[in-house]
Amino acid sequence: MKIALYGTKLDHQDSYYIQQLISRLEGASIAIAVYEPLIKEFSEKITFLNTTQMLQAGQKIPEDTDFLFCIGGDGTMLSTVPIVQDTGIPVLGINLGRLGFLSSVQKKAITSTLNE
Repeated sequence: MKIALYGTKLDHQDSYYIQQLISRLEGASIAIAVYEPLIKEFSEKITFLNTTQMLQAGQKIPEDTDFLFCIGGDGTMLSTVPIVQDTGIPVLGINLGRLGFLSSVQKKAITSTLNE
């Protein structure tokens, strides 16, 4: 299984939740692809144990991706549309913003949601 992570302009205090997500995915032997803006934002605060595929901003999601996890708020969720357009790849929104009308998961529920 392969999951792509996408996010932009996140609060650095949310690095804990992003690391929690990455650690959980790696612990389940899930391949991770990460969009460059997310890595640039948190390069000093998050670590990967396994080799991670780097995706450029605006790059179409690779066809072998099973899910896209969108990390951020509603605006970030809307910005994933061109990335997954016409691929059929499902998007899971993880709300780190304020409103989160479009996101399914709140940041404090990342671990419990992945367990399901």
